[in-house]
Amino acid sequence: MDEIYLLDGSCFVYRAYHAIKALITSRGFPTNAIYGFIRMLLKLLKEKDVQYLLIAFDSPHPTKRHIVYEDYKITRPETPGDLPIQLEQIKKIIDAFGIKRIEIPGYEADDIIATVVLNLNNQSITNNIFIVSLDKDMLQLVSDNVKIYDPFSNLIIDRDYVIKKYGIPPEKLNDFMAFTGDSIDNIPGVKGIGEKTAAELMKRYGSVEAILKNLDIIKPARVAELIRKNIDSLKFSRELVALKSDAPIKLQIDDIKIKEQDNDKLTQLFQEFEFSTLLKEVVTKNNEIRNSDAITTIKAGIERILEKIHEKGVFTLTLTENKSDIFKTTSKVINSKDDYTINIGINGDIYEVALQDSKVNKILSLDALKIVYNAKEILKKLKHAGMKLYSPYFDIMIAAYLINPNRGKYNFNEITLEFLGKLYDSLESSNLIMFELYEKLHRELKEKELERLYFDIEMPLIDVLFEMEEAGIKINIDKLEALTKQISFELDKLREKIYGLAGAEFNINSPKQLSEVLYDKLGLKSRKRGKKARSTEMEVLEELSVQHELPQEVINYRTLNKLLTGYLLPLKDHINPATNRIHTKWSQTVAGTGRIVSSEPNLQNIPVKGQWAQLLREVFVPEDGFLFLSADYSQIELRLLAHLSEDPALIRAFKEGKDIHNATASEIFSVNENDVTEEQRRIAKTVNFGISYGISPFGLSESIKIPYEKAQELIDLYFLRYPQVKKFIEESIEFAKENGYVKTLFGRIRPVSEINSQNQFLRSQAERIAVNARVQGTAADIIKIAMVKIHNRIRQEMLNAKIILQIHDEIVLEVKEQLLGRVSDIVQNEMKDFNLKVPLEVNVFTGKSLNL
Repeated sequence: MDEIYLLDGSCFVYRAYHAIKALITSRGFPTNAIYGFIRMLLKLLKEKDVQYLLIAFDSPHPTKRHIVYEDYKITRPETPGDLPIQLEQIKKIIDAFGIKRIEIPGYEADDIIATVVLNLNNQSITNNIFIVSLDKDMLQLVSDNVKIYDPFSNLIIDRDYVIKKYGIPPEKLNDFMAFTGDSIDNIPGVKGIGEKTAAELMKRYGSVEAILKNLDIIKPARVAELIRKNIDSLKFSRELVALKSDAPIKLQIDDIKIKEQDNDKLTQLFQEFEFSTLLKEVVTKNNEIRNSDAITTIKAGIERILEKIHEKGVFTLTLTENKSDIFKTTSKVINSKDDYTINIGINGDIYEVALQDSKVNKILSLDALKIVYNAKEILKKLKHAGMKLYSPYFDIMIAAYLINPNRGKYNFNEITLEFLGKLYDSLESSNLIMFELYEKLHRELKEKELERLYFDIEMPLIDVLFEMEEAGIKINIDKLEALTKQISFELDKLREKIYGLAGAEFNINSPKQLSEVLYDKLGLKSRKRGKKARSTEMEVLEELSVQHELPQEVINYRTLNKLLTGYLLPLKDHINPATNRIHTKWSQTVAGTGRIVSSEPNLQNIPVKGQWAQLLREVFVPEDGFLFLSADYSQIELRLLAHLSEDPALIRAFKEGKDIHNATASEIFSVNENDVTEEQRRIAKTVNFGISYGISPFGLSESIKIPYEKAQELIDLYFLRYPQVKKFIEESIEFAKENGYVKTLFGRIRPVSEINSQNQFLRSQAERIAVNARVQGTAADIIKIAMVKIHNRIRQEMLNAKIILQIHDEIVLEVKEQLLGRVSDIVQNEMKDFNLKVPLEVNVFTGKSLNL
């Protein structure tokens, strides 16, 4: 017959909670214990093919042990504040799995299991019973047909195992533990008697009663004396450790047979907790896409398709490559019209249209709403096929990102799992899903007041980013090759110099080997303590460079090596040989703040300072007859802090065109602005930017190398001079605590997951995010709006110019030299044209390279 499994749910919930740290939904709900418990449960179900399972939980009410002994389990740490709310959800999930769950007021999980074992044995059940627990108290229940199973070590504990380990059979363990006690549960036992002595006593005399009758002959006498002094504690401990099998439970074996799982309930719960992988593993494999059999794929003429679209007013549009998976080819460029088929979904039917059809553009240019996934990649493919996708279109990927910007991945399956609890299994089913997603996402955009952000900012930006990718940026190949050789030569020289200073060759890139050279061979001393006492971080190397020449040379080596391996070589790998241009990928669904992100390669982190950085920037050049135009917002985040906080002193400083760092230094150091020193301005600059990033006194002290108390004093002085800023910070944090997210000026949502965490570090970090997200997120929105406006103006006036880069607060364009003045005016006007309480300032530079 099938094996029966009895699982100590409370034990495994605690294990799961501590095994996984800081797992929280984008809406701020903790899920580490939930996820860990499900994973443990699934592992058990799969590996043992479990058919009969009961999960027991401790009662939150006092047990008999608590009533007779107030200090029972008093030494255990307090239950984490975010565990009880997870426990309730775990119980719902167990029920949805169709698994029997028992919790009885006044009884612990191990007592419930003991009662169930007795209950089943009284029914002459012949199945093997496995108790899934890590509690050694459960060893008392081991018998010929009852075993303990530890799923983490895959260990099965049977009667022979207990006898071998303790020297006594399981039924004697109650008396054995009466002597040893239990420090975890604060059961005293007999102080001075450990497991070895207790085992010897039990082997010789067999029970507590027999031992008490023979105290006069027990040797050594010290042991007998310890027992005499603790007889009451011994008897009391035996009562406490004994498992109770009197819980009011009556069940048959069929009561614990696993029932059919409730996929709808599991889908709802897994979606709520954002367990997309679990949803795929547990639910969707048993939950086929409904109605897919009713869908048909039709080959029809364009006129018939147009007629159908006019009736509906909305359709889905996808591209398939030779009938392959439509959502796994989004980064591939069309080389031939024969490569792809356009699929039009209307009213549950799919219409296939070959790209060669000359009338395809009629469909692409319709005013009807086109539902798509990853519009930028579709635009790219169609352009290479000589076609264009016209608005209006609804991009499922962008909508999912705005609703949940912390997800990280937005592939089609991940989105359908999160929002619908489904997977597409064919082209036909994807059509239905895209309609469902459109309806669900559009509704959520409206509910969360994200429609303006979506339709007015993010969707128009798709076209801008698409054209930026198509344009790319030109590379001077000769300069790139020359700089690569020069830096390689310099690295060789540095390497030899470092070896000479060290007295031997070693792997400079190995922290372990470098540490041995610095601290063992050269005997240098770091001010760091503990694990960081032998650190090779840049900060520590700078500190050590005053003691010896080698650390500074390592710094120089690392700087050049990063330039070579992090920039020059990747740039070379990404050059389009036909155009000598690099076409980086621009993504708007990566950063939770709303920032645009560059990748393949990343062109947003090109270094600025230093001789080598300047030489690197000389590699990026415009086409002949063109110039680069860089427009950079001046202190946009501080200006937005002034606007959002409505602090009069901060607003006044910006309106009067003051040097804001000088003005802040004047305020916090109580000196005339003309008397502010360079050091005071430097500190004020750090404070200014630090405040907008939610800096802590500790962070400020570390940043400008001052005592913690002095940093706290500077922050206090700042808030004294700018009280509305302090109020803005407090209100931002309070809003985040109540809602689990904050909003930018334009309505962008940024979930702040750990804002109510019990962990002080995580909570403090979340508070900083809550402040910074409003400022930085608003800056990201403004830059996106400015890019769209500039792009549209250039297109309207048919100017020979294009946006090619967006870096931090900077927009870079490639402009025909004769149009430089006109484009510069457009860029500045559009970047400044925002109705804020303080003016936005833009610095413009032009040049023949990025070294502007």
